[in-house]
Amino acid sequence: MKLDDLFETVSHQKDFGNGRFVRNLLEKAELKQASRLIAYGVENLCEEDLTTFMAEDFETPQEMLVCKNQ
Repeated sequence: MKLDDLFETVSHQKDFGNGRFVRNLLEKAELKQASRLIAYGVENLCEEDLTTFMAEDFETPQEMLVCKNQ
């Protein structure tokens, strides 16, 4: 899922706040990216790895709903 699709999906929620949503989305993506890179092995990393998010670093709308309902 592309980010624009994700924004379209969540923007229809009653409590959607654009700035807050994006900040939280990026903070969670940074944590997932860090976990992914650690698992990959520090010695194998290049600068591009450290500055590039992958699709797997972002929560899906389904994951967001699960977290929101907890």
